[in-house]
Amino acid sequence: MPNATTNTNENDIRVTILDSLLTCPHRDVENLVDLHSRMSEMDPIFYAHLGVWSQENTSIRDHKELFIARLFLSDFPEHREAAYVLMQDLPPYQIDNVVDHIKGRTVIAKTGKVYQKRFGHNLPRTFKSAVERYLRTREADRDWFDAAALRDRKSLKSLYCRCRIAPGNDHVRAVLFEEGIPEADSKFAKFKEISKEQDPTKQAEMIVECKIPFPIAIGLVKTITPAVFVALINNMTPQELLVNLKTLNERGAFNNPDLKKLIDEKVKLAGKSTKVDALKASQAVKNVKGLSETVQTEIKNITDKRLESFKITRPTALFIDKSGSMTQAIEVSKHIASLVSARCLANFYCYAFDRNAFKIECNSPNLSDWEQATKGIVANGGTAIGAPLLSMIRNEERVEQIIIVSDFDEQNAPYFVESFKAYAAKFATKPTVVMVKVGNCWPSRYEDFINKMKQERIEHDVYNIDQNKVDYYSLPNLLTFLTRKSKFEMVQEILEVALPKKENL
Repeated sequence: MPNATTNTNENDIRVTILDSLLTCPHRDVENLVDLHSRMSEMDPIFYAHLGVWSQENTSIRDHKELFIARLFLSDFPEHREAAYVLMQDLPPYQIDNVVDHIKGRTVIAKTGKVYQKRFGHNLPRTFKSAVERYLRTREADRDWFDAAALRDRKSLKSLYCRCRIAPGNDHVRAVLFEEGIPEADSKFAKFKEISKEQDPTKQAEMIVECKIPFPIAIGLVKTITPAVFVALINNMTPQELLVNLKTLNERGAFNNPDLKKLIDEKVKLAGKSTKVDALKASQAVKNVKGLSETVQTEIKNITDKRLESFKITRPTALFIDKSGSMTQAIEVSKHIASLVSARCLANFYCYAFDRNAFKIECNSPNLSDWEQATKGIVANGGTAIGAPLLSMIRNEERVEQIIIVSDFDEQNAPYFVESFKAYAAKFATKPTVVMVKVGNCWPSRYEDFINKMKQERIEHDVYNIDQNKVDYYSLPNLLTFLTRKSKFEMVQEILEVALPKKENL
């Protein structure tokens, strides 16, 4: 029977894993690989449950792929079985990414940096078996296979080659590995016919008949008439429609009243789909001009529905650093404010600060309203992170969690830790702190801030954001950590997630 000290140490390790998961920025693949290696070695049991939990509760694709890759390399058969099951739901390009993570591939980043994207292992037998099942299942559905090959032939072919799996039938062999066009009734034969057809109306009819995916069809059609637009829109999946509204707008679809009405109707149908990533869609259409009020309202409703399961029950405060060089922090804070205020069932307070604190009054969950409320806030001045806490003491505002968006280069009084102690004494509470780090400060100053937090035993999470390329899609992950009473309860929830089994496929 483990003693209390053992349990405490295990929980500390698991909380550390959660903190690390938050700290590592999206798309920093080299560091992500190292992070997942460390996490799986520190606590392989918790790591497996966290990997399963993350597939439904996080939105960062890189993490999802790396969890599956690492679970395939586990010494525990039940972990490999879980990875086998989880992988069956991925599109081909993501499975090809999993191969990259396991086996290795040289990657040249946009910065010019070259590194190995890999864990550095041969492909496990379980992985090859999982890929073979995946491919055989999809070979049996010719429509799915042809559509997938039209979209991403390269990834599909890569899976057969890299895993040394022979095509299951002549059609697959013709589509992926032979120069000729397969049988006349295949989508590939129709694809060639559509590209040669000069009559736009007939092209539209053929696109509808063959259900050619939008990304492929848009490249085939030389002249886009209203009839072609109707064909393209009707063939789109809900997700395709939402993320391609900007393309439709640029091609003139919104200039035609009938097409605009069709788009409105299709967006309403998207709201009923469980496969729509509304958060991604809402970012994709952010700068699209000419959207009807119906479309804008529906996209907002879809986003709200996606987030309706998140309910923040604890009184919450958001502190926005508006000191010099914090322009990006102010922009990020607007998005966080709109997300949190929409989900917060308790009191929500928002302050901007430099050497002083300025309360921001906005009761709306809409990003546009927060942009208006923060319109006059400009990045300049010093940095006194404790200033908002002293204002909240004066205003008798009690909270149980605090979100701080800053680079944490604290240079001026009132200092946060001293103000926090005064706040805790005033209200007999110690709020948890979520540190959203935007920008860079001297490492020694940041470390000093963290060390002071630890010395006072202030519970805190760190969420790193690359100010050069803010990933707004990942910001809703913050809600996961704001809607739970404590990180230890979150650990328990993750441990209770069942590992999937092959028998349930």
